[in-house]
Amino acid sequence: MAKNLKVHPTLIYGVLAILSLVFLETISFFYIHSNPRLKDLSSKIKGVAQEKSEPGFISNDVINPYLGFTLDPNLYEDTNNFGFPGENPIRKKSANKLIVGIFGGSVAQGLYGDNKQLTEELKKHAFFQKKDFEIVMVALGGFKQPQQLMALNYFLVLGGEFDIIINLDGFNEAVLPYRENYNYGISPIFPWLWNFYTRKTVSPQILELRNRIQKLEQKREVIDNKFENSIFAKSNTLSLLAFILKKNALNKEYKYYKRVEGLLEQEGKSFQTTGPTFPFKDIDQLWDYETDIWKSSSIQMARLSQINGIKYFHFLQPSQYLENSKKLTREEKSLEVTSDRDNYEAINNAYPRFIASREELLRQGVFFVDLTNVFQNYDKDTLYIDTCCHFNDRGYDILIKEIARYIGGYYD
Repeated sequence: MAKNLKVHPTLIYGVLAILSLVFLETISFFYIHSNPRLKDLSSKIKGVAQEKSEPGFISNDVINPYLGFTLDPNLYEDTNNFGFPGENPIRKKSANKLIVGIFGGSVAQGLYGDNKQLTEELKKHAFFQKKDFEIVMVALGGFKQPQQLMALNYFLVLGGEFDIIINLDGFNEAVLPYRENYNYGISPIFPWLWNFYTRKTVSPQILELRNRIQKLEQKREVIDNKFENSIFAKSNTLSLLAFILKKNALNKEYKYYKRVEGLLEQEGKSFQTTGPTFPFKDIDQLWDYETDIWKSSSIQMARLSQINGIKYFHFLQPSQYLENSKKLTREEKSLEVTSDRDNYEAINNAYPRFIASREELLRQGVFFVDLTNVFQNYDKDTLYIDTCCHFNDRGYDILIKEIARYIGGYYD
């Protein structure tokens, strides 16, 4: 007579756990792939990672008397003593070495992150083939003209030298004076978030909200560090969970930020915050003013570069908000990359004025290139990853090749 087969409870629990995981993975897979808004979930997770709430910046940045603000090297890794990403920006020229300075905002920072690709593309041109490159980062998220101009002055005064300057800008110059300054009665020429940076004192309620925002940002960073590039990123269930947790944290940050805005408005603003008033008759005068500042700053950078033996290249960055610049893919639409109405309003009013300034910039000696249509023939490629202005690796690949082609063409 056969003996009763006994199965250890641990084995039963183990099999049940595995079956449960398989069930969850299957459900998550079909949920993600049947929901257009969740297609390309890895890009959505990266898009949430790119977004930062304004008070979070303030908690980690410091006021600079010449540049407006910089990073705090005590709080950011891989930040030099001057508050910029990377190594010391003070470099000296030599015969077979080229010092390339990258100026602009957060999109320009991406060029520094892909500087190996930038140098490889430049080396395809004869002039650069036997050159060594030193890429210097003088770009920061939120920088807008004339901060690039001031940064160039600053580092030249401190003894820094450059052979080439790449200034990639446009979005911040179009959007931030309108969204962050003009709408709050602050001089459009003042730096981004000046309404926050210049407060001599803040109420306990604002401090508490800022602390909450900072903790939420840290929570998102922890999810990034633990999840990104780990084996868990291959799991549909965990990918979905990571996205939900990060999106919820970001939504809370925005909610707290709006409360901070309201409290600041109640406290009123001093001249230190508002700066000189500009009584524009209508909104069109603001777009004209933005254009004048952007254009004049670039012309001054070109002149300053020329007298210091530097070749200056100015590129107008693309934006998904600019009409007819790129047909968005279904994934880009699901990411809601064009959902910010302020961004849309600013880009479609300021960018045509920027583009129309091309001939004057060229007459004034600026090597200017309009890259707003650089993605126009990539309708099937998902390139934009958030509601601001940032690209994925494929987007940077296209952008860097085009920048290197123009710079290389100048030297060929």
